[in-house]
Amino acid sequence: KGQYRYIVTTDVKDVVFQSDPIKWLENNIGDKQINVACESIRYEDESWGNNNLLKSFGPVIHEHNKNNLIYNAGTISGQFDTMLDFFLNIYMVCQGTSQFIEGGGGPDQAALNILLNMKPYKDITNFAMSEDGYAAQLGTTGPQKYIEYDSKLVENVPLLNRDTVYTSTNKMFTIVHQYDRIPEWKKIIEEKYE
Repeated sequence: KGQYRYIVTTDVKDVVFQSDPIKWLENNIGDKQINVACESIRYEDESWGNNNLLKSFGPVIHEHNKNNLIYNAGTISGQFDTMLDFFLNIYMVCQGTSQFIEGGGGPDQAALNILLNMKPYKDITNFAMSEDGYAAQLGTTGPQKYIEYDSKLVENVPLLNRDTVYTSTNKMFTIVHQYDRIPEWKKIIEEKYE
């Protein structure tokens, strides 16, 4: 067994913690070993992710995964030992492709999602939906994307109430990701956490 129970790994420039992610894991991960947060949209319906998957791993892998929901690589958590091996597998999958993908980003999110749809990962992963309150993925569910993605989103969009981000059922998100993509929210959130 590893030195720690859990690893919580996030992007660094656009994430805030509204509450303790370890408490969320203790109450929600159950018998699973990895926890990922849904972007509430399928690859084929999200232009950046769709392009990233296709350019990272080609048309065969793209065709196999285009109907799948996207899970974000910027807010991953889970059991310590399993996460170390999972990250190594993501790294190894990325070795066969460019580090910088035309259209933006790297191959890590596509690699994450490819692995999540394979055994053993699909059996040992808690696939947290936005409405579960683990992580708001505002790059696809924020109000700046509402007109573009509304009919394609599989869940309701997060809401800002004063200076806190909630699910549509008024559950406070543990993590808020990509808040800086919404100028009005960015100002409010950064003032709160200054």
